[in-house]
Amino acid sequence: MTTEGKKCKLRERYCRIAQILLLVAGILLIFFGILMVFLAPYLINSKIRQKKNFAQDSELNYYWENPDYKYRSEIFIYSVNNSHQILSGNKPEMVQIGPYVFGVQVGRNILGYGNRSVKYQSFQSFIFDRNDSCEECSMHRKIIIPNIIFQKFAEISSNPVVSSIAHSSQPFLKVSVDDALFKGYVDPHLASVCTIPLADIICKSWNVPDKIGFLLHKNGAQRVVEASTGSEDGSIEAGELLSWDGLNLLPENWWNSKHARKINGSDGGLYKPFIKKTDKLYLFAPDICRSIHLTFAEEFVYKDVPAYRFIVKEDLLDPAVPGNEAFCHDDGRIFFSEDEKCLPKGLLDLSHCYNGKPPIVFSLPNFLYADERIKKSVIGLNESSVEHDSITLEIEPRTGTLLRIYIRYQINIAILKSQKMINDFNGTDLSKIRSTIVPLLAEYQVVEIGDGKADE
Repeated sequence: MTTEGKKCKLRERYCRIAQILLLVAGILLIFFGILMVFLAPYLINSKIRQKKNFAQDSELNYYWENPDYKYRSEIFIYSVNNSHQILSGNKPEMVQIGPYVFGVQVGRNILGYGNRSVKYQSFQSFIFDRNDSCEECSMHRKIIIPNIIFQKFAEISSNPVVSSIAHSSQPFLKVSVDDALFKGYVDPHLASVCTIPLADIICKSWNVPDKIGFLLHKNGAQRVVEASTGSEDGSIEAGELLSWDGLNLLPENWWNSKHARKINGSDGGLYKPFIKKTDKLYLFAPDICRSIHLTFAEEFVYKDVPAYRFIVKEDLLDPAVPGNEAFCHDDGRIFFSEDEKCLPKGLLDLSHCYNGKPPIVFSLPNFLYADERIKKSVIGLNESSVEHDSITLEIEPRTGTLLRIYIRYQINIAILKSQKMINDFNGTDLSKIRSTIVPLLAEYQVVEIGDGKADE
C-alpha cells in the first residue's frame, strides 16, 4: 500500500471515531436536555422554597426585617349632622370629611429566635400629610359622634343604679378629629361618674379605658407575635403565625367556637409559594380580633409581572354561612327583631374583644355586602362597590411575593335597643330611637412593594 493510501485509511478511521463521538455527544445532549425539562422545574421550585425560609441571617430574613414597601393611608371621618333628630326617630345624617392622608412608617423589632420560629413586635407610626389631605381636613376640626359610654349605660338603663348615676351623660359628644383618632378623648362625665359609690363597681367591671380613641392602639408598638421561619423542604410555611400576645387561641370570651378563635395565616407580610387559584389566603387581623380569608378573583399583570388578585367576599360577614354564627353575641340587643342572635349580614360585633365592651361594629366601607336595610338606615354614605371597598391582596403566585394589598374597612358605633333598656333614660326619650349602625370612620390603606424589590 502506498503512503497516500495509508493516509486515506487513517483519515477514514479518524472520521469514523469523530462520527461516533459526535453521535454519543448528541445522545448525551438529548438525554440531558430531556432530563433538564423534568429536573429544572424541581430545581427552581426547590430554590424558591429555600428562599422562602427566613431563618436568621437568610436573605429573606433581611427583607422581612426591613420591608421594602410603601405605605399610605386615607381616612374619611363621619360627623353626625342631626343628633337631636336622631333622638326623635330620624335616620342619622352623616357628613363625610376627607381624605385625611397619612404616611405610615412601619418596622419589626425582633425579640428572639427559637426552634424554627421568631418572636417580634411590629410597630407603626401615622404621619399626617397636610398637603395631600383635603382642604378642610384639620386635625383640630370638631366632629359630633355617638357617645359610647351613654350607649353602654342606656343598654342596661333598667338597672336603678345605672339610671341614678348617669344623670349627666349625653348621647352625643363633640370632639376633635385628632382626639377621636389617635390621641384619645376623655368622656367629660365618665370620670365623675366612676367615683360614685356603686358606680365604681360597674366601671371596674366594664374595664372602661381612661381615654377613647378609635385608632389609639394603631400608633406605636403592637402585641408580641411568634411566627414560623419555615423549612427548606417547604413542609413548614414561613410567616405562619404560631401565637399572638402569648396565645395560641384567642380568648374564649371573644368568640363562641375553637375554630373561630384560631390564629390562622400570616400578618400579611409573607405567603407561601406556588399559590393556586383554589387556595384561600388567610390573614390574621388583630384590629378585628380574628383571622380572615381571601379568595381568588382574577389574573392580572402588575408592572409586567403576571399576578393573582384575591379579595374578601361576602361570605366572610354572613351569619347564615355555617361556622359564622360563632362570631355572634346574643347580648339581648334588638336590631330588626327580638329573636335575632346575630347582627345583620355585613357586620361584625367587636364589643367582646375590647376593654369595656364598647358597642363597636366592623364593616367594609359604605357597608359593602351588608343587608340593604343597613345601607338604607343611614344618610350620607356613598354607593358601595367591590372594586373600591373590598379588602384586596395582589400576589405573584410562584414565589408568593406580596405585590400590593388594599386594606379597607369601616368602624361604626351600634345604637341598638336592648331588652334591658327603659324608654325614659336621663331625661332622654329612648322609645323613638331606631336601632342603627352609625359610621365613625373609613380607612383605605394601600401597601405596595418598592420599585427595586418589584424588579427582582
